[in-house]
Order: sequence, then C-alpha cells, then structure tokens
Amino acid sequence: MARKTDKLKIPASVSGPLRKAGFEIGQTGGSVFLWSGRTDPESIGSVDDLIIAYGDNGLYGDPTDHEWVVQKTDDSGVGYLLLSGLRLDEAIEVARKLPEPNGQEIEVVAGAERSVEDALALITEMASVGKPAP
Repeated sequence: MARKTDKLKIPASVSGPLRKAGFEIGQTGGSVFLWSGRTDPESIGSVDDLIIAYGDNGLYGDPTDHEWVVQKTDDSGVGYLLLSGLRLDEAIEVARKLPEPNGQEIEVVAGAERSVEDALALITEMASVGKPAP
C-alpha cells in the first residue's frame, strides 16, 4: 500500500543523511510532514517524539542553511526541548544528544552569538533544573 509520503520529491542531499541517521518522513496531521526519529513515523504526535524540520514545518531546504530545527517531546506531551538555528548536519548530530524535557518547555537558538555546542550545553543544563533526584 502506498504511503502519502511516497509522492514527495525530497532532494537526496536531505533525505540521504536523515534516513542514514534513522529518520523517516512522518505526518503530524493534515498536510504537515516532518522528519521523525520515532519507530513508527506514520504516527507522529505530540507525545514522546524526536523531530527534525526545515524552518517551522518543512521537510527540506538547503542543508547548509541555519534554518533546521530539532524538537524532542516528552512522554507526557507537555514538555519539549527545541533547538533551532542549525544546519542539517548539526541537527542530525544534536538530535540524539538532547536530554529528556521532563515536562519543561525550553527553546534555545544556536547562531552567531551561541555555538551549537554552547546551545546544546545550555539546553541540557536548563532541562536538568527542577529534574527529580534519582
């Protein structure tokens, strides 16, 4: 059975690295498609997800643009971590390094004033604040 995403024309410069990293195209509802790190990308929702997108809701764009976004949502569907201002290779690299959101809503932008490493360190530190003790 054909999926809705089979007709999408995604450049190999985008789909290749994302698929190699374990991401597949998934649909959030309506006509919104994103790259999902979930086991079942056909059921992207607001719970326990790892998403990479170009801009706000894009499947592809220039891999070298600093418009790529990574979002990790916790299993409650309330908390999320969002890191933006990335190139595609940076988004793929940091996607699996994001900590659990733990019910918090945190957004950090990488860019001219904050390196990707500093942005990841900041979002990790912010996510650990208020985290229940083990």
